[in-house]
Amino acid sequence: MFGWRCLMGYIAPSTLERQAQEWYQIVPKGCGFIATTLRIAALDKENIDKSLGLIDEAVGHLVDTGAENIYLGGIPPFRWGGQSLVMELMERIREKTQLPVSTDLLALIDAITALKIKSFALISPFEDHLDQFIKDYFERQDIRVSIINGVSLKRQIDYAKLPLTTPYELARKNYSLIKAVDAIFIACGRFGSVDIIEPMEANFRKPVLMCNQLQIWWGLRSLQINEPIKGYGMLLEQGL
Repeated sequence: MFGWRCLMGYIAPSTLERQAQEWYQIVPKGCGFIATTLRIAALDKENIDKSLGLIDEAVGHLVDTGAENIYLGGIPPFRWGGQSLVMELMERIREKTQLPVSTDLLALIDAITALKIKSFALISPFEDHLDQFIKDYFERQDIRVSIINGVSLKRQIDYAKLPLTTPYELARKNYSLIKAVDAIFIACGRFGSVDIIEPMEANFRKPVLMCNQLQIWWGLRSLQINEPIKGYGMLLEQGL
């Protein structure tokens, strides 16, 4: 039976061509993945506000299909609402479904806490204002963030066109900055690849966190599946 061990629900901000592939590449046998999308076309307030209006419908689709948890992917949807919007949406979904719920920002905080991280380098494909939003969000919670610039794309469709090794190359070019932090966070599930996590951790000797990896880690933990998974970073390997 599909998803006999667990069935995780995912709401993607836009298309999810890479997330689905990487999800089944990593998870233990018997774990299922069902997804829907908010169809965000551009990272501006008008498009994001319109897409956020689809959340209740998206949640309903996942629940009707049998999802056992709900993960709202993406950081840009919270750009104009900040922490209050994150908490409002999480509580709304939780009350509606009575299921475990999370999103990239909250799962990252959980991972940072589990790994005892106090600072990280941010590598993203986002424009500067989104990078600054992430930095401000975490520094308000006493987590120091250093931004590595070098991409700054406006259209989401262009993120997936970048070479999968782009985050690794940016980290190497900014090695002095990487040395000064506890971890590396690669933002956006369409940027980079989970296949570069282990080589980056070997090179830089510190945890590397990515959105698709975080979703899997949080999703499995929320359903009491804690077995270590090798090959995709310290976070999954330690079974925290």
